Amino acid sequence: GKLRKGKIITEYSSRLILPGATATTTFHGYSVNGVQVQGTHTIINRSSADTRAFQIKVDGKLLKTNGNFIEWKSDKTVEQVAGLSTPFAPGDDRFEVTGEASGTAKRGEKLLEWNAGISSPLVKNFACRYIVGGVLDIRKGSTVVASLDYGDGNCDNKASLTIGGQTRIISLD
Repeated sequence: GKLRKGKIITEYSSRLILPGATATTTFHGYSVNGVQVQGTHTIINRSSADTRAFQIKVDGKLLKTNGNFIEWKSDKTVEQVAGLSTPFAPGDDRFEVTGEASGTAKRGEKLLEWNAGISSPLVKNFACRYIVGGVLDIRKGSTVVASLDYGDGNCDNKASLTIGGQTRIISLD
């Protein structure tokens, strides 16, 4: 039910499982239902002999025919911090995510800007559906206006959202 046009092209420097390898995706005349998709998505293997890590960079824009748009940039790293020595037992795998993102949205005459940063690495255990730790901060300029704290490592669907000094427990479902 969606009309897609154009090309999505991914270029690999080598097999992505090799340290230093990259995969860069670009969009050439690509649109979905008339919304143009522009930008690049790059994955870089930052692994070493004793770590597995991937950096993901996005510089993207969605442009509507009326001139409204959403654009964003992000740079994050996903690193496996536990379970590397047991490749056939993923239940002990743990990952940490670090990085930041920013963006702009134009709707009519309104221009909205945002930025976010991970102030404490987000922790994801393979054996749990949810992020179990870490803090994500939403900023206006350099001032933190909201924080999302994923907790202390327990596998649950709860997180603490703090806005304007007020904290609420929210459900991640």
